[in-house]
Amino acid sequence: MQTPRDRTFHNSLLQSYASISTVDDSISLLNHMIKANPSFNPDRSTYHILLAQSCQAPDNSLSSIRKTLVS
Repeated sequence: MQTPRDRTFHNSLLQSYASISTVDDSISLLNHMIKANPSFNPDRSTYHILLAQSCQAPDNSLSSIRKTLVS
């Protein structure tokens, strides 16, 4: 069973990586974390990290979603 502390660690790692990488690389890291540690179950916070990163990307394919969320 996964403890919240484990999830917090994984989300912190993903957040740090997302701050210096591309969205595709962050998604690859998430996929690696899931495969390497099957007890890790992404939660809303995990996906929020990826959504926030994609909304900040200069070549943003989710710009319409960002506009909806910001409005």
